[in-house]
Amino acid sequence: MNRILRRYVPSHFRQPWRLAGRLLKTRDPAAIYAMSLAAAGVAVSPLDFCLSLLEPRGNDDAEPSTGPLLFVCGGPRVGTTLVCQTLVRHLPVSHFTNLTSLFPAAPLTATRLFARFLSEPVSEYRSFYGRTTRLSGLNDALYLWDRWLGADRLDASPTLEPSAANEMRRFFAAWRELTGRPLAAKCNRLNAAAHLVAEALPEATFICVEREPAWHAQSLLQARKMINGAVDSPYGLTSPAAADGDDPVAGVVEQVKFHAQLAATQEDRIGRERFWRVSYEDFCREPALLVKRAAETLWEGPEHPEIDREIQPHRAANRRTLDAETFAKIEELLSADQSPTN
Repeated sequence: MNRILRRYVPSHFRQPWRLAGRLLKTRDPAAIYAMSLAAAGVAVSPLDFCLSLLEPRGNDDAEPSTGPLLFVCGGPRVGTTLVCQTLVRHLPVSHFTNLTSLFPAAPLTATRLFARFLSEPVSEYRSFYGRTTRLSGLNDALYLWDRWLGADRLDASPTLEPSAANEMRRFFAAWRELTGRPLAAKCNRLNAAAHLVAEALPEATFICVEREPAWHAQSLLQARKMINGAVDSPYGLTSPAAADGDDPVAGVVEQVKFHAQLAATQEDRIGRERFWRVSYEDFCREPALLVKRAAETLWEGPEHPEIDREIQPHRAANRRTLDAETFAKIEELLSADQSPTN
């Protein structure tokens, strides 16, 4: 039972029941739905096993075609869910749904059998730490990436074995054949692994979302308390220096810098043509610009879809929610790092 539960609750959450209590207190629909989804996943795990026997395996002798792929990545709490939701809403793309999270061993078969019964995703841009409502809602599908990159989601230097790369390619080719549409998917883990995936999937383009550092650090500090239950416990992938420090404020500032460096490294390895570094704040002001760029990448010629140029701007979630002293310390640490003497 514990092994099955860990499909839905990552292993680094040491007290999932206390997390459940904190989520219930929020009364957020997406948070409560995420809990219901985890319980449902445990309940249908026998069916998931049966359906896994029907999963397409692909042909090892053929070079499968995935078609264009679009992956949204970035550090935790930078707005990747909002970016991916916008792409899914305004482009004729496929996406991983909450339905697939119920069947982590058989997402292709489950989609083929049950996707026709799903309602349209909620039109509003609602999520709770990346979790959405309804079975048709956007899902990170981290259980898929665990297959290929390993189960340690906090590994800053993941590997991708040749056999895993081949399996991954066959999966995305089968997904394209099943849905008939390009895929737009979100996976924050790719901030550390995009170069590995880019080599295995040359059709893939990556959108790396970056947030203004002070607001990013504030959000990371809040996530520590909400999700982990303590500000001294890091949230999401971070550097050893940030994880081992005694000062949580310094830790989140270090984590922000760590992800900025990861993004720069991925850009150098993959190139700007395929690895786009996108400002969260700029995206919120003019989301249509990114949607148009994505469309031009996913489709060519007469298949290019019409883009709604009246896409409404988003309100950036940048307002101070920490006490003034703590926020001032964040700004001070960021400023000190940027001074000429450092």
